[in-house]
Amino acid sequence: MRNIFIISICFGFLVACAEKQAKTDQEVTVDQAKSQAKEGKTEAPKRKVFYPIASPEQMFDFISDNGVVYQKELINPAENRKAYVESAEKALNLGVYITDLSYAAAYQDLESTIDLYQTVRALGSEINIDEMMSDEMMKQVSDNLQNKDSLAIIAGRSYFKAVDYLEENGMQTKLALLSVGGWIEGLYISVNSIDEFDASSPTIQRIADQKVTFANLYTYVKRQAGNVAIDQCLKDLEPIRRAFGALVEQKEAAQKTKSKGKLSFGGGKQITITEAQFNSLKEAVNAYRTKIVE
Repeated sequence: MRNIFIISICFGFLVACAEKQAKTDQEVTVDQAKSQAKEGKTEAPKRKVFYPIASPEQMFDFISDNGVVYQKELINPAENRKAYVESAEKALNLGVYITDLSYAAAYQDLESTIDLYQTVRALGSEINIDEMMSDEMMKQVSDNLQNKDSLAIIAGRSYFKAVDYLEENGMQTKLALLSVGGWIEGLYISVNSIDEFDASSPTIQRIADQKVTFANLYTYVKRQAGNVAIDQCLKDLEPIRRAFGALVEQKEAAQKTKSKGKLSFGGGKQITITEAQFNSLKEAVNAYRTKIVE
C-alpha cells in the first residue's frame, strides 16, 4: 500500500519535520486516491512543522497487509466522548479517536468510520480545533465510503489539520496530549492484535521499533513540563518508558539483515524484544490506555 507520510511509523510512529505540499482542500476522488497511493503523495500545506507522531494509518495498513484481523472492540466507543470533561481529557481522547478513525478506515469499517469522523469533529470543536473537520471534509467522507484509499487519505488529513492548528496557535500542551493519546491508542491496538507471540513476526518487530518513536515522543512531551496535565502525563508514561528501556538494540544484527537485501529497522539498528518484554510493554500500555479512556 501507499506510504502517505514522510515519517516512518511503526503504531507506528516517528518524530520528524515534515514538508507538506500547499493545497486547498478538494474532493478526493477514487482516481485521485489511487494515484496518490501509487506515488506516495499526501495533500497538505507546505511548511516545516514538528510532528510529535505521524498519522497512524500507515501502521494499520502494515498490519492489515500482514493478515492481522480487525477487532472493532478495540476502538474507544464514540459515546464515551460525553464523559470527557476536562481539557486534558479531551485532548488525550481526541488523539485516541483520530487513531481509531484511521484504524476503522484502514479496515474499511464504514459504519465506525462515519461515527468516528463525527466524534472527532465534535471533540475537536470542544477544544477549539474546529478547522480540523470541515463540512467539505465530511462531504468527502460520504462521497468516498466505498473507497478504502480515499477514506484513509482523508483520515490522515484530519490529523495534519489538528497538528497544524495547534502548532500555529501556540497550543503545544494540547498538541503534546493529543500526540500521546494517539500514539498510546495505536500501540494499544497493535499489541492487542497479537494472538500469539512470534519474535520473527514483522508486526512484532514494528512494535519493538516503537522504542525509537517513544524516545522522540517522550522528549517532545517533556519540553512542555511544568503544566499539571503534562507532568501527570509524564508520570503515567514512566512504566512504558521502563518497558522500552529494557529492549536491546543490536547493530550487528541490523547490518547483517541489510547485507542480505532485506529491510532493516531502527535506523540501522535492530531492536529485539522477548515474549516477557512484550508482555510487560503490553501491560503498561493497556494500563495507561484504560486510564485515558475511562
